[in-house]
Amino acid sequence: QDLILEPFAGTVFGYTPGASTQLSGVQHGGVLVGMLLVAFSGALAARFPAHPVLSRIGSLRAWTIGGCIASALALFGLTLAGLNGEGSPLKATVFALGLANGAFSIGAIGSMMRLASEGRQAREGIRMGLWGAAQAVAFGLGGLVGTGASDLARWLIATPGSAYAVVFALEGLLFLLSAMLAWRISAPVPRTQVRTSPFPNAGDAFAAGPNPRQLS
Repeated sequence: QDLILEPFAGTVFGYTPGASTQLSGVQHGGVLVGMLLVAFSGALAARFPAHPVLSRIGSLRAWTIGGCIASALALFGLTLAGLNGEGSPLKATVFALGLANGAFSIGAIGSMMRLASEGRQAREGIRMGLWGAAQAVAFGLGGLVGTGASDLARWLIATPGSAYAVVFALEGLLFLLSAMLAWRISAPVPRTQVRTSPFPNAGDAFAAGPNPRQLS
């Protein structure tokens, strides 16, 4: 949304180039506040690990999923702003979007650093490099698709505000999908799914015959 936010503010709300640039500053200020909020909550959770509330507030999983959901809600707010036009709380919505994006980004980076150390050892650098490459590709592709989708929507829909609203709504749905992915990636593996048999397949146990330890 970064590349289409300023054209959206200029086309639908009549912002000048200087005012639309200030709007980006409002968004980036929200991102900074969101990052500091996650860092502060993590410091409190580390200081009081036994506290039931603070331990949950400092959870990277909670901030990642919650940041995705909050970003989706903020984008749906921009969708309503595009449909309603002038009079909508554009700056407050953009600040909320930046706040949610900042919280999500810190939660995702922290989760990546934690997951990079799991599994086989001496692979942390490769995993972090692959994660950074995937993020760079996704960021570039998102900018290309976002601007292309806004141009296509404006070509298909006569009203600019409605065209931008469609793009923001689609981005909000993608954030909800991201929240589902973050939930599945961060969820611990249930004990019932952990294979305890020494055989890779169930049929191998019958082929190998009874276990002497069990017979004894």
